[in-house]
Amino acid sequence: PRHTRDNSCFGSQARTGRRGPNVSGTHQYGNEMTYAGNESETVKSFRALFNSVPHHKALGVALQFMNSEGARGFIPYKSEMIGNPLTGGLHGGIITTLLDTLGGAAVAARLDALRTMATLDLRIDYLRPPTPLADIYAHVVCYKLTHNVAFARGTAYNDDEEDPLASMSATYMLD
Repeated sequence: PRHTRDNSCFGSQARTGRRGPNVSGTHQYGNEMTYAGNESETVKSFRALFNSVPHHKALGVALQFMNSEGARGFIPYKSEMIGNPLTGGLHGGIITTLLDTLGGAAVAARLDALRTMATLDLRIDYLRPPTPLADIYAHVVCYKLTHNVAFARGTAYNDDEEDPLASMSATYMLD
C-alpha cells in the first residue's frame, strides 16, 4: 500500500507532527509525535529524550509513531543533505541515521522502563538510490527482546513502503 502523508495507515490512534504539503508545494514538518493520551511512561520518556537531541533537530528527524509493534518516522528532504549532486538524492548516512534512530525507538517501546542502549551491530543493505528531492521514511520493528539484547529490522523508502530503498538489521545492547 502506498504511504500517505496523513498517515492513515496507522489507524485512528496515530497522530503526527507532519502537517503535509502547503500551498507552495514545500513541506511543513515538526519532530514531535502526538497521541490520544494512551502512551506508556516509557514512550513518554523516550519521546522527551528523542525531541531533545540536537542531532535529530538539525536533520529534522520526525518520530511519527512508536508502540510495541514498531516505530515509524521520516527525515524531510533538505538540499544540504544531498549525497549525489548529479541526482539530488539524500546521502546514505541520512538513511542510516533514520533507520538506527527508529530502531532505538522500536526497542524502547517494548521496554517496561527506559534503559540505556547502544547499537552493537547495524547492517544496511542499499537496494536502490533515493528518489531525488524526496523525503525519506522508515518503519522499524523490534522482533526479539532479551534481558540484555534487542533485535530490530526495518526498511527505508520514499513514498511506497513496498518499494524500499534500504533494509536494516540491527542488534542493540541494553544496560
